[in-house]
Amino acid sequence: MQFRGFLLTFLSIISGALILYFILSRGWYPVAIINGKFLSEQVLQKESDAALQYHLATSGEKRPLPENFSQELRKNILDSLIEHRLIYGSLKSQLGNSFGERVSQKLTNLKIDRNKTEEAASLLYGLTFEEFENIVLIPQAAKEILGEQVTSNQENVQDWIKKSRANASVIILDLDFAWEDGRVMLR
Repeated sequence: MQFRGFLLTFLSIISGALILYFILSRGWYPVAIINGKFLSEQVLQKESDAALQYHLATSGEKRPLPENFSQELRKNILDSLIEHRLIYGSLKSQLGNSFGERVSQKLTNLKIDRNKTEEAASLLYGLTFEEFENIVLIPQAAKEILGEQVTSNQENVQDWIKKSRANASVIILDLDFAWEDGRVMLR
C-alpha cells in the first residue's frame, strides 16, 4: 500500500513537471495583466521576433546589435501591446459586436493584394498573412476607429491614449520591466 502511494505521488510530480515544461516552452503564461486581461509571453515573443527580423531586413547593419537592443525592443513591443489592449477594450465596450465589423470594413477598404502582402510580410517580418494582419493591420485599424470615435467627442487621440494609460490597471509579471507613469520601463 505504501508503494502505491509513493508511485502515485511520483507520477503526479512527473506529470506536473511535464505540464509545467509544456506551458513554459510554448509561452502560454502571462507577462502582463491589463485591466484584468492576460497578455501571454507567446504573443510578446512573436511580435518581438517579427520586429527584430524587420529591423535586420531594413537596416542593412552588418555589425552586431547593441547589447541591450533586444531588451529595449521587447520593452517597446510590450508597451505597444498594452496600448493596443487598452484601445481594444475601450472600443469593444463602446461598439460591442460591431467592433469586429468596423475592423473588417477598415481592412476591406485597404484593398490589399493578399499575395503581395503575404510575400512582403514573410520577407520583412517572417510572418504569414494572418499573423501580419493580427499584428500590424488590425491594431492600426482599431487605432483609426478610436480616432474617429474620439474626434467625434471633440478629443485628441493622443490625449485619450495618455489618459487611458494613466487610468489603466497594469501588472507586469516579467521581472525585467515595470509599469510606471503609464509606460513600460526597464528595471
